[in-house]
Parts: sequence; structure tokens; C-alpha cells
Amino acid sequence: MNVYLFELKLQIKSFLIWTIAIISIVFLFMVGIYPIFFGSMDEVQVMLNNFPEAFKAAFGVGLTDFFSYSGFFSFTFSYIALAGAIMASAHAIMTFAREKRLLCTEFIFTKPKSRESIFTAKLLSSLTVLAATNVLFIISVIVCYFMSSQRNMEISELILASSGLFFTQLVFLSLGMFFAVFARKIRSISGIATAIGFTGFILSALEGILEEEKIRFIAPLKYFEPTKVFSDGKFELKYVLTACVVVAICVGASYIRYCKRDVISK
Repeated sequence: MNVYLFELKLQIKSFLIWTIAIISIVFLFMVGIYPIFFGSMDEVQVMLNNFPEAFKAAFGVGLTDFFSYSGFFSFTFSYIALAGAIMASAHAIMTFAREKRLLCTEFIFTKPKSRESIFTAKLLSSLTVLAATNVLFIISVIVCYFMSSQRNMEISELILASSGLFFTQLVFLSLGMFFAVFARKIRSISGIATAIGFTGFILSALEGILEEEKIRFIAPLKYFEPTKVFSDGKFELKYVLTACVVVAICVGASYIRYCKRDVISK
């Protein structure tokens, strides 16, 4: 079977579970919780004022426009991005370490397909899954927006802000791919993917607490923050470039390693 189609077939169940989970988070927060927060603004504000500043900074509830639709969406996006990061990492590890975990690397490399074509097919299948997830995610965001009574922004800004999930997932896909190709053994896909995702979340929280710009350069979940789109109409160029560098290095190194490694000794 074509490697691309084979990988897509194996990922259908995972794709459905993660996509439903991400869309559920969107509807839970933006349709279920936000109207309650907005309707009880004074009480919620009093409660938030009692929280330590470090806590609010770490969990993204210190936004000055927290009760606006864009502010609450930015708060929600941090948790959506965490789920997306774990999804992308798990997908990459599952796709690029499958033969290693099943001890059948030699088998697939004896087929009449070059390593380059196999790597490319696996990468394209991963990108297809992420693209499909994000199309459904953006549609759900738009639906939630039109269900809200607080429609005070341009729909184009909301779409651009939502697209940050796809770009964030690209970064974590490349990180997961790098780990899958270079690791000697893969014991738990879900455990490793969760560790990668929560490491990104912890770095984001640390950046929020310390407000150190240097930390943000190593916090992938902060590269495509919706707040910058809502305030400036675009993502910050320096972090977009940082993301491009991370993806290029991880994918490039993984490609070379995958195509050149000695499958017998490693």
C-alpha cells in the first residue's frame, strides 16, 4: 500500500479523538463558560483580584481585556494549544518511530522505495492530519463566535489568531519527529508526547511569571499568541522566524538521520 495512505489510515482514530477533544474545549469555554463569566463580571473580577499575580500570569488570567471575547479566547487558546502540542508530538512519534518500536525497520527499508520517499510520505501524512484538524478547529471557532452576543472583532482577525494552532503544531510536530528519529528506544508514545507538551506549557508559564523575553524564545506555545493578532493584526515576526528556524533544524536533522542511519546497529 502507498505509504502516505497507509499512515493516514493508521491515524484516523487518533485524528478523530484529538479533533473532537480540541473542538470540545472550544465550545466548552467559548459557549459554555464565557457567557457565565461575562454575565458575572463583577463577581469574577473580585475573585481574580484575590489570586496572586504570579498565579494569574502563569495561567493567563492577568489579561487586561479578559472579559472581552478576544481576551477570553486568548486565555482559552493557551489550553487548546497545549492539547494541540501533545497531539502533534504524539502523531510525529507514532509515525516516525513505528518501525523502530515494532522492530521492523529493516523490513520497510528493503521495500522498493527509497528512504527519502518514505520520510516524505510520512511527513506529508502528518501535515495532512494537522491541516484537517485545524480546518475543523477554525470552523468551530467561527461557529462559536457567531453564537456569541459579544461580536466586536473582525472575523479575519479571529481566523488568523486561530491559525496559530496549526503553526504551533508544526513546531511540536518537528520536535516529536526529532525525538522519534534520534531516540534509541521509544517506550511510551503518550508519555513522551505529554512530557513534550507540558514542558512547553511550563516554559510559557515561567515566561509569564518572570516576564523575561529570552525565555519566550524557548517557549513554543508563546510563538503564535492570539493577543498580538488582536492588538496588532499580525503575529510577532521575531517569534515566527524563531519557529521557522526550529522547524527547519528539526526536520532537516531528522531527514538526514532517517535516510543515513545504520538500521542494523541502531
